[in-house]
Amino acid sequence: MKIDLSRSDGATTSFDVVLKPADIDLETDLASVEGDISVTGEVSNEDTMTVVRAEVKAPLNIDCSRCLAEIPTDQDFSFKNAFIAGDNVSDEQEVELDLQDLELSFAREEEVDLVDIVREQIILNLPAHPLCKEDCKGLCEVCGANLNEKSCDCKQEETDPRWAALKNLK
Repeated sequence: MKIDLSRSDGATTSFDVVLKPADIDLETDLASVEGDISVTGEVSNEDTMTVVRAEVKAPLNIDCSRCLAEIPTDQDFSFKNAFIAGDNVSDEQEVELDLQDLELSFAREEEVDLVDIVREQIILNLPAHPLCKEDCKGLCEVCGANLNEKSCDCKQEETDPRWAALKNLK
């Protein structure tokens, strides 16, 4: 779905779209889309910018950061993006940004693609260190076995050998 940035001031349009996993094409090792993504929201023109407000519901599989097991999760979040269209963006002069300008996106064309915005927001809303369970034991450093499923008999070197001389100090 394309969003027209050149509409007249005060115009508001609501949308309710369902995106297929192939539409999103989430190219990341962090997560995979497992079903249809529901996006509901509105586009409104305010002054010189176009504001997109939306709520996203996305079924994902993310990988545990310790043991790499897949974790099925439903991402449910809302976002607000403000865009300034190409006429208001200048290549020729440098402009110092204010704090509120950091929340703006600058678009060179008169249209932006909602799919691109949703993909970006899904990635931004992924947890930094997802865990399959609070006490996840992770993988064995030697053989790579999932320590949540079985224990291994690998010899774990407790200290770095470069620090062995310090072990005798007390």
